[in-house]
Amino acid sequence: MIAFSGYVQWNFKYSNVIIYGEIIVLLINKFFSQKELKYQIAFSVLISIFIIMYIFCGISLAISFEFAFVPIIIWSFIKNIENIKKNKINIILLVASVFLSILIYKFIFLKMNFIVRKEYIENDYGTKYLFSYLYNVLLPFKKIQNANIYGSFMSIFPVPMFIALYYIYKSEKHTEFLFPASVFAAIGTIFCISGFTGVTTKILGLSRVNLVHIAVAINLNNLFILIYMIGNIEEKVFKVNHAMRVIVVFCCLLGFINYPSSFALKKYLILYIAEFASTGFLFLNFEDKKYKKVLLAFLVIITLISGAFVNKLTKKAVSPKYIDTYAISHYSEM
Repeated sequence: MIAFSGYVQWNFKYSNVIIYGEIIVLLINKFFSQKELKYQIAFSVLISIFIIMYIFCGISLAISFEFAFVPIIIWSFIKNIENIKKNKINIILLVASVFLSILIYKFIFLKMNFIVRKEYIENDYGTKYLFSYLYNVLLPFKKIQNANIYGSFMSIFPVPMFIALYYIYKSEKHTEFLFPASVFAAIGTIFCISGFTGVTTKILGLSRVNLVHIAVAINLNNLFILIYMIGNIEEKVFKVNHAMRVIVVFCCLLGFINYPSSFALKKYLILYIAEFASTGFLFLNFEDKKYKKVLLAFLVIITLISGAFVNKLTKKAVSPKYIDTYAISHYSEM
């Protein structure tokens, strides 16, 4: 659901940020299980290398996708808290790795005349990017300019985020991952919809973030929540009739989204509601194995339609002006 997603297929050249982010998460998780100092040092060096590679994907992409990967890293910390207490050198090495990566970034990357361009992102509507996964199934079959900025992940946003918060409140289980993931998703969602004050934006490092990138990262975050809940929670969260009511409420909200003009037709809205209602209802009843299998099948089919039909011919509709405008550097000056 990631490899064939609309985002990866429309922005394949810039999808390395996801690969590096996943590698960093795996390395950190593996790092905490090492008992010998030489292996801890080796893993800390590898973590530094991949953090630098992650940042070099573009500062906007790097900051945005932190909203998807940092909750998993926090979860890894919590899971390994006993090992950390016993071997405090882990924290020292990990902090040193991150600090070294930032120093190298500041020394090299900022010397490359980094440019931040905001001309097409200011005063835009974040909802059309947060919900762009709904019309990803149409993207390969419509010739529109800048189609790549609408590529996303089939996450059923914002259902996983809200259901995770409800589940935490109701049962207080699985908080190690669901709580940080939901909090990061909520912060990113608020930023996309209404923004923050100047001071808050700078504190969170969002002043140099592209609205398109952060919306995609929030969808990836919700996809992680969805996958986690399907794989780890077996008890019933909602009764069927309650699940139907929740989905009806969310479907009503779809009518207030500022869709791009190419996807704002009434016939398309019916498609969005059907897509959202079917997958959302199945997710709210994921404890039933039958519903779970059907949900996964639906998500895979929708993802394949969204990404597998993206080819070089359709990609020609993408305007270079809008490709990763927050990651432009003059490499020729090095």
